[in-house]
Amino acid sequence: MLQYTAKTGKKGGEYLEDLLGKLSSYKTKNSIYFPDVSLYDLFNGVYSYEIKKESNRRQVIFIKTPSGNFFIKCSFLIRRKDQFRHLFLPRRRWAEWRNLHKLNALGVDSAKPVLRGQKFHKDMKSYFIITEEVEGKSLGTDVELNSRVIGQFFARIHERGIYYADLHPGNLILKPNGCPSLIDVQEVFFLKKLPKWLRSYNLGKLYLSLRPKTSDTWFREFLETYNERFGSDIRIREIQKGSVKHYNRHIRSRTRRCLKNSSEFEVLKSKGETIYRRRGFDWNKENIRNAIKNGLNLKENRVIAHGRVCIKIHEKGRFHKDRCLASWIASRELDIRGINVPKALGYFKFENRSLFVSEYLAEAVGLYECLPGIVGRPEKRRIVKELAFWVRKIHDNRIWQRDFNSTNVLFVKNQFMLIDLDNVKCGKLSERQKIYNLGQLNASVGDTIRLRDRIRFLYYYFSGEMPSRTKRREIYRKIWEITLTKNTLVFGLDTSKSNSFELPE
Repeated sequence: MLQYTAKTGKKGGEYLEDLLGKLSSYKTKNSIYFPDVSLYDLFNGVYSYEIKKESNRRQVIFIKTPSGNFFIKCSFLIRRKDQFRHLFLPRRRWAEWRNLHKLNALGVDSAKPVLRGQKFHKDMKSYFIITEEVEGKSLGTDVELNSRVIGQFFARIHERGIYYADLHPGNLILKPNGCPSLIDVQEVFFLKKLPKWLRSYNLGKLYLSLRPKTSDTWFREFLETYNERFGSDIRIREIQKGSVKHYNRHIRSRTRRCLKNSSEFEVLKSKGETIYRRRGFDWNKENIRNAIKNGLNLKENRVIAHGRVCIKIHEKGRFHKDRCLASWIASRELDIRGINVPKALGYFKFENRSLFVSEYLAEAVGLYECLPGIVGRPEKRRIVKELAFWVRKIHDNRIWQRDFNSTNVLFVKNQFMLIDLDNVKCGKLSERQKIYNLGQLNASVGDTIRLRDRIRFLYYYFSGEMPSRTKRREIYRKIWEITLTKNTLVFGLDTSKSNSFELPE
């Protein structure tokens, strides 16, 4: 019988007994660093445990024992694609195990492996690895970061040809002596030599992670120490460029999760039917039909509101893009980038049409309705300022809304939201496109927004990197030229009185 302290409690003891019973049937192997430790030795005397992660595919338990603290990481291959992956790439299973041994052999501070085990019977395919805890705090917490110590550490691992693909502050532990240590090293690769471009790309990920809590001065000191070990120096602009690539890759990866089964989304497919929906939103085909039948027609039988749900309908032609699928993907990406949009709930495709389902905000008003109703100069100035900052944030995130007019902007609870997302593109945005967007927006607000308000909008939009006065006048004239090509009367702007909005010579 295992012995547990009172702190663990009866319930905790039963949980650990059950876990030990399951792991005892696995075929195990000891690390050279813990040659005589058994599962029973680790579990006996546990006085505290914490479940760090628990799902049907992965389980991570942290245990505290008299002989030290350990992490137990169990993986369950319940999906057929995972089983095939481990069948054809069996070495992937023990990547962390091998990498920890190699890193420790090379003198690189990292967690120490303890035990591993696997069980590949027909009814259950799973494996586990146990590692010793590295004492300290992760770089992602509130710790003081010594640029020179961290610079020396990365110079040392890069000099040894070590590339850490999963480099982020949570996987770097700052030990009590101030030295960094690596954990979760499944994505570590050992090369004969790391070329300069690969080193700068790897450091770009560190820059992306640490820049919010440090500064460019900190990174210059970091690089000053780092470059001492190499013949060719890496400059800060090179790692900044690498950080942009990592950020875009991160955004793409997180965006595509809305098309896969995950903790946040689920996919249901059958013959002639495809559903992507947010977990917790359990609508099916019949719910959609009922909502369309009984809902409120908002726009030409293509946008229906029912309760707190809004449904956009697209009758897809053979050579047309799926506008609803584009809206579903764009809503996810905009949400990740921090741009407010109505909460996306699901995408449905059946009966030769697609539907995008999102939250319906009955209290929201369009920007074209909001601006004429503003009373008082201070309130108008506040709205114009917030709108300018919001548009600038969209452009800073390289978001291109091809139909950027005031009907596609909602104002609700003192914040702006972007809608009509099938016209949104992310990733590239030229100066010409920015000016065209500003022209579209300028043409779609009524003449209650006078010249001084439009100039003030540009002033706030450019705050932080203000162009010269001549450049600002040139930009405004381009915006007004675009405005004159639009049908502005529907928004209450009479361009026959354009002199009221043109800049004096």
